[in-house]
Amino acid sequence: MLKLINRFFNKSRKINNQPLNFGSLLVIILIDIFILYNVFSGLNDISQRYISPDQSYPCYSQWQGYLDQVSADKNYKIIRDVISAKDKLDPNYNYQPENKSHLGQINTTCLKYANYRDQVKKSLSLDVVNAKNFKASVLTTPEVINFINFLNEKDTFKALKDNYEQSKFWYPSIQLLLQALFLVPLIILTYWLNNFAQAKGYGLVSLITWHLLIIFIIPLLVKIFQFLQIGLVFRLIFDFVQKILGGLLFLINYFYILIIPLVGYGIIKFSQRVARKPKNLNQAAINLQYGSCLDCAKKIRPQDSYCPHCGYAQYCQCSNCQALTYKLASYCRECGYFNKESGN
Repeated sequence: MLKLINRFFNKSRKINNQPLNFGSLLVIILIDIFILYNVFSGLNDISQRYISPDQSYPCYSQWQGYLDQVSADKNYKIIRDVISAKDKLDPNYNYQPENKSHLGQINTTCLKYANYRDQVKKSLSLDVVNAKNFKASVLTTPEVINFINFLNEKDTFKALKDNYEQSKFWYPSIQLLLQALFLVPLIILTYWLNNFAQAKGYGLVSLITWHLLIIFIIPLLVKIFQFLQIGLVFRLIFDFVQKILGGLLFLINYFYILIIPLVGYGIIKFSQRVARKPKNLNQAAINLQYGSCLDCAKKIRPQDSYCPHCGYAQYCQCSNCQALTYKLASYCRECGYFNKESGN
């Protein structure tokens, strides 16, 4: 692990194995901060492109609040609240703009709710509703009766509630997908540019793309961890623990403390296995520099012609002087001739 950390920092502050001066390092850090800020800004913007459950179901909280009331005059109270609300009468103004600028759509039941509500606002005034002599008559107007009857349609509200809960369940997953669509192309492009720059020996380009790659990966990891805390996986675990163990929700933290290191261990093992074979001469040079096998990257002795761990041959014959030189190295260690067998 310490070796990997040292390699990471060496790669982040050197160009062609030459350390950056203070001015260059400062410029790199400022670029990193600027790009990281814009990456998070872009993630925040794209995560809001799909409307939230509260935006998609704007009538849910008001409707739920009405049904939760037990007072005898709750019908009068909600009518008074509707009249006193300072918003436009047109439901297309109140709800539809989200459809034009965002993904997702407003629930049709809430649009129906808005129509009933706005009909009440058009037919009554706040002065009439507040007048004690007219309190009873207010509830007998056709628009109010239609609105109250609609609010008491239990099957309609149950369907609305089920859809709202389902929307809340999937919303974090949709956000993560949108954020991944923003970041993954940047990661793939930067990774390709970094490998290209390393293969061509473009030190400065390699350094910058390496920093960019780290900057793009960090927000993705942050969003994945956020998703694990509030997203689909967490909600499934939460529901399971709540049903099986009741209120012992702190056990979820125990689960994460146990499972996340195991997942991390698996990812590290997988990445090490995938990346162990040198895909270019630069990787072979790194293995050679650290006295590691050119194939499996495990530590070997300088006199070992074959790796004792995987059996890979470490040397090939130079086409110029016929001496043995390192496989996958660009030039012969004896005569400095370009090694045509370096790709073997």
